[in-house]
Amino acid sequence: MWHDTSLHLFTWGWLMVLAVIPEYFVSSICSRSDMAWFRATWYYPHLEALAGATNVIFLVAVNLIGFNLGVEGIGAAIREMIFQADDTIYCVLHTLFFLSCGVHVVMEIDRWKARKALARKREREARGIK
Repeated sequence: MWHDTSLHLFTWGWLMVLAVIPEYFVSSICSRSDMAWFRATWYYPHLEALAGATNVIFLVAVNLIGFNLGVEGIGAAIREMIFQADDTIYCVLHTLFFLSCGVHVVMEIDRWKARKALARKREREARGIK
């Protein structure tokens, strides 16, 4: 066994699974052909990046549960962040903004790689190479 069996590791594992489920459902809904109009809007990439940033924050919190604070500790940290810190909302908004920027960069790199692969495939087809 890699880890000892404990509640916080079990909770960590299930929360990691729960973090992936909304992303899976949203991508499966948005990738349908009848949602092409939505993907073509100017705000779709921004919503996609905001959702990615939110998912990153959730995964960070889940990893804090699994590796450091535990279930009780994350509750105390959230309570302290909400009720004790004066600038919590600003911190959260700035974090979302900067993570969204990072997600935008990653999405653009993925699109660039896809365009490059498609161009390579078309070039091979033009030469008659499989």
